[in-house]
Amino acid sequence: ETIFIDASTTTDYMADYLASKKNITVITNNTYLSMQLSLAGIKVICLGGRVCEAPYFLGGDITIENALKYGADKTFFSTSAFTYDGRIGCGHTWRSFYIATHSNSKETYYLAASDKITPKSDIKLFLFDFDKLTGVISDYEFSDEVKHKYPDTHFIKV
Repeated sequence: ETIFIDASTTTDYMADYLASKKNITVITNNTYLSMQLSLAGIKVICLGGRVCEAPYFLGGDITIENALKYGADKTFFSTSAFTYDGRIGCGHTWRSFYIATHSNSKETYYLAASDKITPKSDIKLFLFDFDKLTGVISDYEFSDEVKHKYPDTHFIKV
């Protein structure tokens, strides 16, 4: 299995879980995660690029170009903001990267940490709604109304 994992502090928590997996390849722009997983014997492809958020996150045109070269079975990503009703916000710097990894993946999972819930009015740039996702993994319990609004999206409470 091949998976994309973005460079976010939320996805860093996946390192311990993935360290026990075998026969996976992780493609990432997160240097911290690439070090942790490679030490655990996981095959890692680091996308390269410019250090955007020191010390761990790589981005820019090179990162996006490299991401477009790969396909993945699953993508896991997180952003700095999402709304109660299922809209995902992101910074302009990361928008193209998220779109590239999402478009080259069979399944896409959003890691929605409850401390990132934001009012719609505070989000400057929307990425997409939950209907573009395979699943939302969160410590937040979304309302039945939101789950009904996105019937093809799996909501996984952790």
